[in-house]
Amino acid sequence: IAHMINESKRPVIYFGGGVTASDACDEMAELIEKADIPATYTLMAAGVIGYDNPKNLGLIGMHGTISSNHAIDKADLIIAMGTRFSDRVALNPKKFGKKATIIQIDIDRSEIDKNVLVDKSCICDIKDFLIKLLPMIKRTEHKSWMHQIGEWKEREKVNEPNDGKLHPKMIM
Repeated sequence: IAHMINESKRPVIYFGGGVTASDACDEMAELIEKADIPATYTLMAAGVIGYDNPKNLGLIGMHGTISSNHAIDKADLIIAMGTRFSDRVALNPKKFGKKATIIQIDIDRSEIDKNVLVDKSCICDIKDFLIKLLPMIKRTEHKSWMHQIGEWKEREKVNEPNDGKLHPKMIM
């Protein structure tokens, strides 16, 4: 798995509540920064990485951001940690991440291949996994990938009028 992460050109981390449940927020943030990987997450994992972090793609799926869904669609590697590929995330499981190798790490064996078929899996606690993985990860940069992510995020912004009124995007 470390080799796959180190060799990937367009990786994405997709994580869920399992990261917070195993108290692995610091380790997740370290992986994201060290390997220069953009990350998307479920509602149960909101707040693990700063909302102002350029690697934060926002929520995934039908209630998610355009950039997170584009990134999953264009990724060559998806690392799913502590998440179950719910129907709100993988609306069409056969098309989810179709261009990517998918890795799933989860403590619950029954979640592996349950909704989305994965190429590699590891059944374990996320914190234990990340502690063992991090020393094997090379510090890297994905400049062109992060540039593409930045373009998607910029296009997604909506400039609301500055007229003193509340607008839907401001409230959300």
